[in-house]
Amino acid sequence: MDLTITYGELRITCQCEIYGDYIEVQDVTCPDYDLEIADFVADRYEKDQAFAMTVQDLIRREYHMVLGEDAAMREEMQQEDRLLAVWGGR
Repeated sequence: MDLTITYGELRITCQCEIYGDYIEVQDVTCPDYDLEIADFVADRYEKDQAFAMTVQDLIRREYHMVLGEDAAMREEMQQEDRLLAVWGGR
């Protein structure tokens, strides 16, 4: 799953594997910037524990936002299905 976060003015896309509550970051890229900046960010993620923890926290927040949006969409679809069942039953 790809999740995009914002760190300051920098937009970072992280390719992640989700294992229950654990999110493993497999790749870090910056699609809006050249390769040199993307490599710098990926290298910093690998070597700077504080930066990596900040990125992981932002990824968790984004993932939970995505889950919340998915849950809201499912609830909306279920409500529509219930309304259709009621109206179709008349």
